[in-house]
Amino acid sequence: MAPTKIRKPSKKSAAFSIVINHSHAGHPLTIALTTNCTTTVRTQREASRRMAWDWRFLVNGKGDELLYETLSIVTEGLPFAELKRRALINPAPLRTDDPADFSRQIRSGRPGF
Repeated sequence: MAPTKIRKPSKKSAAFSIVINHSHAGHPLTIALTTNCTTTVRTQREASRRMAWDWRFLVNGKGDELLYETLSIVTEGLPFAELKRRALINPAPLRTDDPADFSRQIRSGRPGF
């Protein structure tokens, strides 16, 4: 029988092992990963109406893609990249001089408003 060759774990698998080990011990890091503002929003709906679990609940910057794919947001038939581009409000506050009208102005011309 040939000896088994042991490989050095990749950084990704080493990080995964750390998370799994910490999870088993109830470490605050894994509590933050699995119970955070994104994951708790999902739990606010009754169980029968919740969106199916998806890894994108845990990854910042992927929630919009998940909502788009599950038709949970108004898309106006736009492809995802175009919807994301048109929904960006970052430049809008720079054009707003009237604080009383801020809310309306940042939504003006955006999909879904």
